[in-house]
Amino acid sequence: MAYSFGRKVNILDPIDQFLTEFILARARDRYRSIFSLYESRWGKVMFHNFESIRIETSTRTYVRGVRPLLSHSSHSPQISIWDDPLLESIHRFADSEVDVFSTGHTKVTGHKRALLRDALTDYSLIFDGFVTIVPSSLYIIFDHDDNLTICRRHE
Repeated sequence: MAYSFGRKVNILDPIDQFLTEFILARARDRYRSIFSLYESRWGKVMFHNFESIRIETSTRTYVRGVRPLLSHSSHSPQISIWDDPLLESIHRFADSEVDVFSTGHTKVTGHKRALLRDALTDYSLIFDGFVTIVPSSLYIIFDHDDNLTICRRHE
């Protein structure tokens, strides 16, 4: 259990929603087993090869882009992440608080709440893992190669 603004959150529920909606059944067990460990052990979850395990259907859209960050040496300081047309579908959520599930190479793994704007640009919040924007409908996956994938369910 994690605490967010005084309320108890069962973090396995949003993880299960994400896995059920966007990860192929054959790959879910690995992620479920790792996410069921203590959050400090999430460092073993890496989204290296998300392309091969995602679900591709007419009700789901995946948009892949690169996450710019000013302090990251491979990105230009003149680029704003919000200038990327691939991110148009999430722009309205920029100042929304989202659930961040940090794994991989982030110094502090686990569940936390943050503004989406910060999650997209601050590597100390998340390097690998995913962010829940709208439960069961809209997520962003951050992979080890500095890519992000928007997972969106269409009704």
